Amino acid sequence: MNTAVAAPWAAPGRRLALGLLAAVAAYLGLTLWFGGADTADAASRIGAGWLLAGMALTTANFAVRATRWHFLLRTLGHHVPPAVDGAVYLAGIGLSATPGKAGETVRSAFLVRHGVPVGSSLAAFLADRLSDVHAVLLIALLPLAWAAGWNDAAALRWLLVLGAVAAAPLAVSAFVHGRHWRRFVAAAARLKALRRPAEWMRTGADDFVRLWRPGVASWSVAASLLAYALQAATFAGMVAQLGLQVPWHVCFAIFGAATLAGAASLLPGGLGAMELALVLMLRQQGADGASALAAALCLRAVTFWFGLLLGAAGLAVASRLQRA
Repeated sequence: MNTAVAAPWAAPGRRLALGLLAAVAAYLGLTLWFGGADTADAASRIGAGWLLAGMALTTANFAVRATRWHFLLRTLGHHVPPAVDGAVYLAGIGLSATPGKAGETVRSAFLVRHGVPVGSSLAAFLADRLSDVHAVLLIALLPLAWAAGWNDAAALRWLLVLGAVAAAPLAVSAFVHGRHWRRFVAAAARLKALRRPAEWMRTGADDFVRLWRPGVASWSVAASLLAYALQAATFAGMVAQLGLQVPWHVCFAIFGAATLAGAASLLPGGLGAMELALVLMLRQQGADGASALAAALCLRAVTFWFGLLLGAAGLAVASRLQRA
């Protein structure tokens, strides 16, 4: 195997295995707590049709995000063939169950061969993830504001968080254009051990600023909003199949908040944390424990776990293209 590819994803792969074991333990614990038979009965009410629909919507989610990734690289002047770009993007998804989704940076190892500097692919990764954070915050915020108004306390809290997240890249842009950043990178480049990382930082920072201009950032966030709305719709559909009286806009808000809880936990893929958040918030809406757990597990089955399978296929294709 090409060592340029093997090295980056070997360590994330080990962390992924540990994360999956932890997830299995958490799932078993939750199932035993709420009753395995009751949870299985609730899951059967969701039905195979909704599971298949969920997988189709997850596939559409990744298609939207992979297309966005391709155009982010094109914005930086890198014309990677769409098929290669798609496989490389999915390869990152296959290693997304790592702390902070750091395994997704494996894309840099694949794209170097296609003339994409590491700094540029890391900038695209940051813009990709930041767009997703904005979108999930909007999915949590907009339904609350629509139902309760912008003066609602919960909506105001989400709005403050969104404002802070939106301000962060603006602060980064101002810092990158300042003399202190240039001096820091120049000083690092004079040290032999830091010469290459300094070049990555310089290229990555400049390219990230280009990708976070208002025009590019707005359509990037819009793509994320569409992609994650598809997953939120999957969750709302499953909740409806269970006969739970939870309005669709509340389901969207729950999905957004639980996704952020999983990300904030820093656990690989948010495993256990997102599921627990989904269960607790559904319970607050009057759902019984078995139904809440069934909705959480079925959602994660067709989004996260099915996504890992698609990612594994992408990783295999990208590795084969790398060796060709």
